[in-house]
Amino acid sequence: MFNISYIIYTFFQKRKAVFVVLILLACGLLGYFASKIKLEEDITRFVPSDKNSQSVNSILDNLKSKDKLIVHGSIKNADQIDELIQQTDSVYSQIIQHTDS
Repeated sequence: MFNISYIIYTFFQKRKAVFVVLILLACGLLGYFASKIKLEEDITRFVPSDKNSQSVNSILDNLKSKDKLIVHGSIKNADQIDELIQQTDSVYSQIIQHTDS
């Protein structure tokens, strides 16, 4: 590992222009792909679209407080529902503390 790092270091030590070009190219590519990120504000897309969830979707569509934060929590084992409730209460308390200060 040391040898590879040292070889890369000595390569770019002698070729600083190549290093600068590669860094600028990497930053440009990262900036380009970051600009392509689309944020989704429709929370009804997180709910599965089957017959049982149509009522949930209609409620979410007609909700007057659409600017609220919704956190989706899930568990793999249904026996751990109490732990999920405790964790979500903890997250809620932390959010409330940060917004009050």
